[in-house]
Amino acid sequence: MSDDPRAVVAAEHGLAPEAAQFLTGETVEEMEASAVALAQLLGRGTDRIPHDAGAVDPISAGLRAKAEQKASLQALLTGRNQQPRDEQGRYTGFDGGARRPVRRPRDPEREHGQLIAEMAAISRTFNRPS
Repeated sequence: MSDDPRAVVAAEHGLAPEAAQFLTGETVEEMEASAVALAQLLGRGTDRIPHDAGAVDPISAGLRAKAEQKASLQALLTGRNQQPRDEQGRYTGFDGGARRPVRRPRDPEREHGQLIAEMAAISRTFNRPS
């Protein structure tokens, strides 16, 4: 690192070392104000570039951009949008609603008893003694 205070201030504000010659001022505060103005003029304001911003993975970014482009092209050519989903994230289906869940199974013995009772009632109705 250089001992030149202008170079230090330029580096702190994200400016190239060559930009240090354009910083004006006699005190550090004046040079910092000049660096802020220069960085904003160049579009490199410190508020735009966070210090803890991680590097972008170019492969992932390229794959994501390609998938987005492919999806938008498909939607444009087919005229179809992505299939909508309900609150739980399930596909809503072609009729506009989520499929109903299967009913819980009934007790077979109880269902058999009800069937026998219904058949006995029908049998009494049609088989009356004469």
